[in-house]
Amino acid sequence: MDAELQAPPSPVCLIEGHTTEQECVVWVRVHDRHLQDITIAGDNGEKLFSVEGPGGYSSMTLRRPLKDASGRPVFDLRRKIGWLVEDTSGNKIAELCHNKFFTSQHTAINAKILSSGAVFEMRPRDAMGLTNYVNVGNATIAEISVHSNNIKKRFVRDRDVSVLRVRVAKGVDLSLVVLMAMVRAEMAHVWQK
Repeated sequence: MDAELQAPPSPVCLIEGHTTEQECVVWVRVHDRHLQDITIAGDNGEKLFSVEGPGGYSSMTLRRPLKDASGRPVFDLRRKIGWLVEDTSGNKIAELCHNKFFTSQHTAINAKILSSGAVFEMRPRDAMGLTNYVNVGNATIAEISVHSNNIKKRFVRDRDVSVLRVRVAKGVDLSLVVLMAMVRAEMAHVWQK
């Protein structure tokens, strides 16, 4: 059963210019085990974003640069104790951290946009975190579901390593939801769940 999505009560924006005009479905396709080759496309197959990193373990912080469909940088996601998001100038614009780590809430993430102080969160619907809700206040703005997970297979040549289906409400910053989907994909790869 899909969650009922709604726009946030007040606009929450990570990066300007990526607000959804209607409710939509986005597919996050992770092509490699190191999360350095990711394609984010609309339900119609149109490419929206991509991650084309330098390759596995070339960065101590697992830097993943997100680019829009035309190849322009949007932000960099880095792994520290939690996660940091940097703009194209290298300025920190958001911080993410686990709410509870060693519980069934292991995919519960709290995030803060530093410029506005806006807080958003990802919370699991089920014990395995196969479906997660992205919330701003009491509004559920997105639903992230693990659609397929081939991480445990040693050699994956004919299919993506993992695929996430993301439903996004109207009036939501798509870059913010893609950020949460990238973090959920990382958790799936690291924990193989």
